[in-house]
Amino acid sequence: MRNGILAAAAAFLVVVAGPVAAQETGDVMGRVTVEGTSSPIGTALVLIEGTGARATTDDQGRYHLHRIPAGTWTIRIQSLGHTTLEQSIEIVAGETVQFSRAMTVLPIRLGGIQVNVLRPEGRLQQDAIQAANPRDPGEVLRQLPGVSAVRRGPLGLDPVVRGLRETEIGSYIDGERRFPAGPARMDSPLTHVDPLAFSSIEVVKGPYALTWGAGNLAAIRVETQTMPVGYVGVRGNLTAGYNSNLDAAETSASLLGRSGGLSWWAFGAFRNGNDYEDG
Repeated sequence: MRNGILAAAAAFLVVVAGPVAAQETGDVMGRVTVEGTSSPIGTALVLIEGTGARATTDDQGRYHLHRIPAGTWTIRIQSLGHTTLEQSIEIVAGETVQFSRAMTVLPIRLGGIQVNVLRPEGRLQQDAIQAANPRDPGEVLRQLPGVSAVRRGPLGLDPVVRGLRETEIGSYIDGERRFPAGPARMDSPLTHVDPLAFSSIEVVKGPYALTWGAGNLAAIRVETQTMPVGYVGVRGNLTAGYNSNLDAAETSASLLGRSGGLSWWAFGAFRNGNDYEDG
């Protein structure tokens, strides 16, 4: 009999406690939109601080928080790309509080992107080129760090810049891009330019080469003698010599002048050796 009384009392407490607990909590529901429009904000996080209650808005911007203890709480709404909202809210036991808000779009600011590119790796001026007295542009290129040249027959040569070669390298003479011709690239870009005609030669590898022309992974830029400015008349030079180690005779001549608004420059070179002859 005693056990039956205890069971009935426990059942009564359970029945009574349910409505009492329900009356001590309330719900919050609403919709989150973009300020100035009716566009919903999906996946926004809505939470009641200090209660552990949280929800995420659906694709219509709606949310519903259940069984929040009655009292005054702080509600927070967060969404990526929008300003965070925080506001006090009064939860009334047994009621559902409507809380809809519009969020201000927050521009996403990215820090500046700094791109570092390789500036020209090597440069030779006219004085250094003439002092070396090279037989062909290949000998000039080999004086620059990381640069070489592949021989293509008796005259042809293909530059190599730190492992890059052929179509990976753009060759420019006085700003004009040169391309190889003939079988097996034997008439390559710098073949028929005598090195003593060079005013400067510059080599670069990396993104900076793209500033000289599209598609370059590396680039070589040769500038020949500049036209005279402010000089009236004709001038020139003649060089001749013989290289006993190579059994080669060498001769070059340069002639330039200016008359009125017309400047002109002519250059010629002749070299012969024991295996080939060109001029």
